[in-house]
Parts: sequence; C-alpha cells; structure tokens
Amino acid sequence: MGTILTYQYRYRNLFISLISLIMIYPFMQDMDDLRIFFNFFVSWLLFTSAGAIIQDRKQFRMVMLLGVPTFIFSWTDIFLAVHWINLIYAVFLSSFFALITWNILVSVIAEGQGKVTRDRMIGAFCGYILLGITWATFYYLLESFSPGSFNNTRELLISSGESSLPRITVELADFVYFSLVTLTTLGYGDILPVNRQAKSLAIMEAMAGVMYLAVLVARFANNLVLDQSKQDPTQSNRSQSPASE
Repeated sequence: MGTILTYQYRYRNLFISLISLIMIYPFMQDMDDLRIFFNFFVSWLLFTSAGAIIQDRKQFRMVMLLGVPTFIFSWTDIFLAVHWINLIYAVFLSSFFALITWNILVSVIAEGQGKVTRDRMIGAFCGYILLGITWATFYYLLESFSPGSFNNTRELLISSGESSLPRITVELADFVYFSLVTLTTLGYGDILPVNRQAKSLAIMEAMAGVMYLAVLVARFANNLVLDQSKQDPTQSNRSQSPASE
C-alpha cells in the first residue's frame, strides 16, 4: 500500500495550528463577525490535522469521507444558520476529530517501541490538546441536540411577543475552553454541565486526561529504557552474566 504523505516533522503544522487557536482567537473577542474568524481557525485545523495522520490510501479515504462534509457544513452553518444544518455539522465535526485524535494517539503512544523523538513529543502534545478539542465537539453535539445541557454566565435576550426571555447559550469556542479546563481537572465552574448526559461526558473527559498523562509517561519511560539498553548492550549482558569469583 503506497504512502501518500510521509515527512519527518508531520506534527509541526498541527502544533502551530493548535497553539494559534488557543492564543490568537481570544484577542478577537471584540471583532465583528467573530464566528467567521473562529471558523477560519477550525478550517485550517481540519487541513493540518488531516495532514498529520494521512500516510496511506485507507486513511486518506477516511479523512476525505469525514473532512470534506465537515468543511462544507461548517461554512454553510455560518451563513444559513439553520438548525438541522447545525446538527449535521456537529455530527461530522465530532466524528472527524474523533478519527484524527484516535489515529494520533495510536501513532504516538500505542504503536511500536520507537525512539522518543522530538516529533513524537510534539505529537503527544498535539494528541493531548486534540483530546480536549474532540470532547469539545462532543459537548457541542450534545448541546445542539439537547439545548440547555450546559449553562453559562453569558445571556442573550430572545424576543417572544411582548416580552424578552433570557436564554443562556454556549458556543463551540466556549466548549473548547470548558473542555481543556475539564481535561486538566481545573474545573473553574463558569460553565457547568446541567443534565446527566453532560455530567457524564465531563466525568469521562477528566478521567481520560489523567489516564492519558499516566500512560504517556509510562510509555515514553519504557521506550527510553529500551533505547538506552540498545545503545549500551554491555549493561544488559553484565546484568545477565553469572557472578564470577
């Protein structure tokens, strides 16, 4: 099976995209059409994350199957703002990032006994952030199908006849923040899961964050020990040879 994309630093562009999403987007809060600017970040993240995992035709087909509809519906949802389009977008978005995150985690942690290289360390960091973003899409999907699953301190006034009714909303960008805070088990409490489904997702994410770090450290430590034993075989031979007088 031929290789479509292989390069030494395949996680570098993805790393830059993730850092840009986290550090640059908050400074756009006062700009008009904020959702459009955020969607540019999401679109760029789609491309860079796809490039980080595509190594054969099977992965290419899977990425295209989920990535192309995700890209199309992301912009359709911006300009049409129809509820059923938002639902479809949420489904494809969560499925796409779940695929990307799973492939990166398998490549970085579960696959082989490879050396702990700089690119692999960057991939591990990307996998950790993508784990949070994937859960953010799960929260977004749940909120799309069941509005009110989360509450927030920001309120919008929705006109209903002669009165204005307050409605609390949480957007995808807010879920990225909430998810990363939950993943690291900080739990500031400014965004709260309300129903049982949302609470269950938050619990699973907190456990996944702790388990990820534990498995990652153990895996990398084991690889370092194996790598050192290969570089200095005399130590292993000395430990295995019988004691002589």
